[in-house]
Amino acid sequence: MSGFFPSRFIPIINIPEFGDKSAEKVCVDLKIKSQNDKEKLAEAKRMTYLKGFTDGTMIVGEFNGRKVQEAKPLIKNKLLEERTAILYSEPEKKVMSRSGDECVVALTDQWCITYGEAEWKQKAERCLENMNTFSAETRNGFEHTLGWLNQWACSRSFGLGTRIPWDEQFLVESLSDSTLYMAYYTIAHLLQNGNMYGNEVASIRPEQMTDDVWDYVFCNGPAPKSDIPPALLSKMKQEFEYWYPFDIRVSGKDLVQNHLTFCIYNHTALLPEHHWPRGFRCNGHLMLNSEKMSKSTGNFRTLRQAIEEFSSDATRFALADAGDGMDDANFVFETANAAILRLTKEIAWMEEVIAVESSLRVGPSSSYADRVFANEMNIAVKETEKSYDAFMFRDALKSGFCDLQLARDEYRLSCGATGMNRDLLWRFMEVQTRLITPICPHYAEHVWQKILKKEGFAIKAGWPIAETPDPTLRIANKYLQDSIILMRKLLQKQESGSKKPKKGAAPPPSEGK
Repeated sequence: MSGFFPSRFIPIINIPEFGDKSAEKVCVDLKIKSQNDKEKLAEAKRMTYLKGFTDGTMIVGEFNGRKVQEAKPLIKNKLLEERTAILYSEPEKKVMSRSGDECVVALTDQWCITYGEAEWKQKAERCLENMNTFSAETRNGFEHTLGWLNQWACSRSFGLGTRIPWDEQFLVESLSDSTLYMAYYTIAHLLQNGNMYGNEVASIRPEQMTDDVWDYVFCNGPAPKSDIPPALLSKMKQEFEYWYPFDIRVSGKDLVQNHLTFCIYNHTALLPEHHWPRGFRCNGHLMLNSEKMSKSTGNFRTLRQAIEEFSSDATRFALADAGDGMDDANFVFETANAAILRLTKEIAWMEEVIAVESSLRVGPSSSYADRVFANEMNIAVKETEKSYDAFMFRDALKSGFCDLQLARDEYRLSCGATGMNRDLLWRFMEVQTRLITPICPHYAEHVWQKILKKEGFAIKAGWPIAETPDPTLRIANKYLQDSIILMRKLLQKQESGSKKPKKGAAPPPSEGK
């Protein structure tokens, strides 16, 4: 590494976990040998750049002790005032147009929104502070964007969109548009006569929706002078007040640095604080069989194609298993096909259990195996609820279906000749059906009505009630199961060893002649 680094560093930023020589530390940690280690260098940049901006502190110069995100714009303005720097813009990375041409930044007449204005930025930061972002990575992304976002070009001169009211030669560009449409959704049915596609003639004309009307509906403004019936105005206001603020908006991670941050800014600018957003859940992109989806390579499926090929529930099963969080999810065909078999086998098992119900053990759940199985169901209910609340569908699938089936199989083996308890098996079938309903609703409804003979719908049955899990019992059972496996292996090894003839001894006589 001595040949790769210069002999003397001049530290200017201290970053928690990386110190004041972040480049040196991360290159040593990742064992980067040269500029040819492109993947490792990209990872090193990812690890240090965002951390340096959000958590780094200046340790030299005029802005010593200031956070990097505070010092950066100050240094920029200072250099521009001294005329020792000029403004220069370029794409963050190589951008290719649909015509195959490389894109550059063009200097044109533009309308811009100054998102970085101090007072407005403070509101946006306060809003983010109280929001649930479901992951530290998402929150860091928003904090980073709020740190650098300033003037954003919000207009364009071609395409579809809304005309800018004060300069109708321009349209509102797509990322700046529709940042408050969640509020519109709350009253859209009233403006469109209940038709979500807007195909019917509405009772309210666009020109009737004046600024005073919008202020009344969204901002608790005074009753407007309008020819819209007062009862309808009141209904619109009531609908908005019922649904807002929104608790969560689910979107892609690529929109954190623009559209979603605009959403925060515009809500804080237009609406009172009690109607500001409460949560964003950002996800990655979707891969297909561990490869990027691409029409040109044929590695591509539409949602309709996937449903026709695997069924809707198997598609949902594989999507839930594909992954959560900001990492790219991976839809695997084998998982979808396996889901078909797994769900079908589970239906067959339930039908078998009900067919031999009279032969099952009855009475209270008193044995050790009974208590362990009941405890595992309680754990599954609690853990699955937490996973669904956090929108972690893979974890919900694991605890609410996969782990639960393993517990059932272990219970079947542990019971042996005494047989399984009838009431516990019925509880298992009910609990498992309710827990899997959000992911495989059609399967769940079939089981609920056709096999378990329940009234109504599984989706309306409510979340199963569970007692407080006993972690000690789970630990004790794990120790017991591990010991059983170890003893079986030792016994198998001993038996296979005793069958081998001793060295130099004659082999045992063969049967027959």
